[in-house]
Amino acid sequence: MIYFTSINDFSNNGKFGKNVLSSPKPVWGINELSLGTFKRINKSDFILFYCSGKIFCCAEVIKTEVNGDLSLELFGSFQHPFKGKIMWSNILWLKNVRRINIDFNFFKKICDYNDKFSIRRMIAMNENG
Repeated sequence: MIYFTSINDFSNNGKFGKNVLSSPKPVWGINELSLGTFKRINKSDFILFYCSGKIFCCAEVIKTEVNGDLSLELFGSFQHPFKGKIMWSNILWLKNVRRINIDFNFFKKICDYNDKFSIRRMIAMNENG
């Protein structure tokens, strides 16, 4: 299965750069708001990462786990105004991390998504965001 998610900053100095692009043991976290999707992710699934109109990275999942301590260490937490403390405790261990450059409008077209489709959370390919 192929999943994709949106991130805010893919620079080498951001959380994604440090934990995925530059890490010898690439790891990414999914927050509790996408728990249902996390439970469906399996070893050998692929994750596409989106930012600023581009799908810029892909990686293969090698393991999943729930780990609040690791989440706090790597990603910190966020105080949501309605849902309280949000953490990225649903951990994806990754391999075969590759930088790619796919224009998101092209991606929407070949995957038969509506022009207004956007990625706001971790979703499976061909689900609506």
